[in-house]
Amino acid sequence: TNGGETFQVDESEAAHNFCGLGGSKVLSEDGTTATVTCPNKVGPITADGSLTYTTKVFTFTNGSDKVDIAEGTETLVFGKPAEAFNLPEASSIYFGDTIATFEGKAGVLGRNVELNLVNGSSVHGFYKSVNDTMAWEFTSLIPFPMGTESALHVTGATKVMVISGDSNNFTQAVSVFLGSRWEKVEPVSYSSPLSTYSSALGTTIYGGLRGRPGLVGMAAGRKRGSEKLVDFAKLHNKVTSRMITEGTIESFQGLPVGKFSDAFINATEFSCVAGGSVSDEDGCATSSYTAILQFGNGSSVFAIYDKLANGYNPATGAQAEQTLFAMSMELNETKEQKEVDDKLKEERDAEQKRKDAEERRKQAQRDAAERERQKRRQKNRADKAKQSRFAKMDKPAIADAKKYLEVDNEIVIVRNVDVDYLEQERDTFFDAFAAGAVEAPEEAEEKEEEKVVGKDGDGAADDAAKDSEATAEETTEDQKP
Repeated sequence: TNGGETFQVDESEAAHNFCGLGGSKVLSEDGTTATVTCPNKVGPITADGSLTYTTKVFTFTNGSDKVDIAEGTETLVFGKPAEAFNLPEASSIYFGDTIATFEGKAGVLGRNVELNLVNGSSVHGFYKSVNDTMAWEFTSLIPFPMGTESALHVTGATKVMVISGDSNNFTQAVSVFLGSRWEKVEPVSYSSPLSTYSSALGTTIYGGLRGRPGLVGMAAGRKRGSEKLVDFAKLHNKVTSRMITEGTIESFQGLPVGKFSDAFINATEFSCVAGGSVSDEDGCATSSYTAILQFGNGSSVFAIYDKLANGYNPATGAQAEQTLFAMSMELNETKEQKEVDDKLKEERDAEQKRKDAEERRKQAQRDAAERERQKRRQKNRADKAKQSRFAKMDKPAIADAKKYLEVDNEIVIVRNVDVDYLEQERDTFFDAFAAGAVEAPEEAEEKEEEKVVGKDGDGAADDAAKDSEATAEETTEDQKP
């Protein structure tokens, strides 16, 4: 309740039923309360052959050092395996240690179980729940027996790994689609991580059980091949020596804070089953489990582990105290931060280069367009100046031609053509056509043909032609300047 400064152990009888990662977890919308629903006692078998379990609900509230424990009002229902599995009736279930949450499939959970059958045998199976943490459907048989220790580890959107076994002999298998079928069955020397912490820079610390003898975890970065073992026993000894030297800790509740012996750290064989050896040389100083916790948004990570006083046997007499430790660690991610910063800088530089290249391209287009505009402006100015010179040059010829307008009602301009002003001559000529001041040659020919037909035809046509000429003359006289 204080960010990991202190921990307390709940040793009440009810707390012993806590299922931890094997329960269905629900976090309140405001993030202040979390509930974990655990299977409690086997209930009656339903008419369709489904197994039922009562539940216990554990409620954790921020700021409170008390865990509220209550009987659940709902019943867990585990459906009867389909006839295709060809299994006898089930009588009870031994639950695995974890529930798999598939982030790639919202609302889908999975769990492995040992299904005890009425004929005395048992099978290792997989149940799936969709959008209802209280109703579970049997989906597959896992192709190896379930041991006393097991875990599920989600490795992809729909991919899950199951690891189970006893002591130090474990088997794993992989399902690529929500536990519907299993493949790649192979022996391994560790159990899947029961808890992990991943930093914003991609560093992941794995806890759980990663082989016996020993007390080890694993750290990995984003890159393939970056995995490294973390020896928590050696770290424990290093921190303990420093704290004793500094005088910050010598004992806890009257007991010396012991170190892990060299015999345990160097042990290579594990033989510490209950009733067996308690020697450190046989790896019996710890259960080898670690839980990884993270508080707040910083880089402080806690590794929680145990130190056993009497091996895997019940603690008695002078060795009645088993000890749980919580060790705080700070992740040094200077190298990872530099890699991220360098990559971000590389991306920013590449983006800036792209923007610069795009700006140069656009500027080249703008420069080309401006050059074209300047050329057009220069040409327009030159054309206007030349047109002005042409008009000035043409003015005397036009003035001479107008002298004859009153004589023959025509303007005929006679002058030499300057080859430097052919374009102006052309424009002036066609502008005159456009304004209707000059008849196009083909139109003049058509009118000439009409006059010829009129002369050769009857008198009415000839009179019409004369009337037309007279009208044209009158109009011309009216329009004289």
